[in-house]
Amino acid sequence: LGLELRFRLRSLQSDLRVPANHIFILDSETDAQFIHYPVVGDASLGNFEDVLLQLKTIIKPSDTLIVHFACHGFTESVSLSNRRISPSDISDALEPICSKVVLVNLDSCYAGSVAKVIGTKNYIAISPCGSDNKEYLAGENTFSILFYKGFAAGVAADDNHDGKISVLEAYLWACAHSIVKYPEIRAELDPSKVFLK
Repeated sequence: LGLELRFRLRSLQSDLRVPANHIFILDSETDAQFIHYPVVGDASLGNFEDVLLQLKTIIKPSDTLIVHFACHGFTESVSLSNRRISPSDISDALEPICSKVVLVNLDSCYAGSVAKVIGTKNYIAISPCGSDNKEYLAGENTFSILFYKGFAAGVAADDNHDGKISVLEAYLWACAHSIVKYPEIRAELDPSKVFLK
């Protein structure tokens, strides 16, 4: 969902090996850069809920769902199609999904406030900044892209040397390679025991 998607899409495909037909885009400014991806509609809460209802029939309980918000953020909300969406709106929309893990990557200013509320149940919420920080960065080295790159970093990110990179290891790798000061990870699940690849 949202801004400067070309870098995030490239990282999802190259670093996490997500097939193009498993990526659904909600974006208000569709253009030729998304020719290889299904563009569902503008980035509105209604379209987000519609995509999740479609995914509900496809996603298996053993699957992991990654939701990436690349949008403007405010204290206690993110903005989709110029409408503020609360953490409870996001949680309510995700509720029908029966997947093992839902990773919510909140790539926006002040995203820590949203991450605090969403990081419950089987949800892991990641943000580049805390509740009081405006840390949005554009381009190929945003915190969220570095997080995805952590999964492809191999032994450099594999802190415990078990041959697998956990969500926590990718997060810590991104922290070490990012210029952001206050990234956050919120989860009831143990992110050191969750693997995306």
